Amino acid sequence: MNSILFNEMIIFLWNIDIQCIRYDTQLMRN
Repeated sequence: MNSILFNEMIIFLWNIDIQCIRYDTQLMRN
């Protein structure tokens, strides 16, 4: 159970990082 929770948390944080990178690239384009 702990490993599953850990994996879900990593995926959640990874998705946030991807969204932030996309947002930054959009700001740089404008």
